[in-house]
Amino acid sequence: MDFSLANLTFSEDQCLHSTKAYKKCDYRDVLREICKSYQSSLNIPIFGYSAKIQSQASGPSQIFPISRDLKNPFIYNNPMNLTEVYTECVKSLELATPINLLQIFKMIKEIGMLAKEAIVHNKLENFFVFYILSSGLIDDLQDVLNTLFDDPTWSLIPIQIHVINLSGPNLNTEDLDTLRF
Repeated sequence: MDFSLANLTFSEDQCLHSTKAYKKCDYRDVLREICKSYQSSLNIPIFGYSAKIQSQASGPSQIFPISRDLKNPFIYNNPMNLTEVYTECVKSLELATPINLLQIFKMIKEIGMLAKEAIVHNKLENFFVFYILSSGLIDDLQDVLNTLFDDPTWSLIPIQIHVINLSGPNLNTEDLDTLRF
């Protein structure tokens, strides 16, 4: 989930993220819908990117659990709990730049390789689905595309990746990096 400065809508002087339950918030709404699709999963891991997770940090964290617990990124899959965890996370962060996804894609690939290894050894048969909720801007897009298209390993691992663009009206369609995927 994108917590970068690209979520600011300058024309309306607001943010696409909201801590107010009554206010429209596409990130929260899409997150709830995704989680509904996986109701059979008791706990799900949710990560954020491109935000300062500590006020004294020199730069943004490019991947962090929204649970804010590095040892346990899993969140109880319940709409009220998800709203509470999301709200507390938003309150504790500072939106930042750059918006880099390469680390996230490397983590996804590592999980996929572990899953493939487990399948080969008949220990596990899982398929992983990853959702990347984005404001539409990606600073290291070329690096991500090079990683995806230049490495044949991606086609062999049991994963599926969805990039969901939640850009606001302040961005021109031709400026959105997610259109290039």
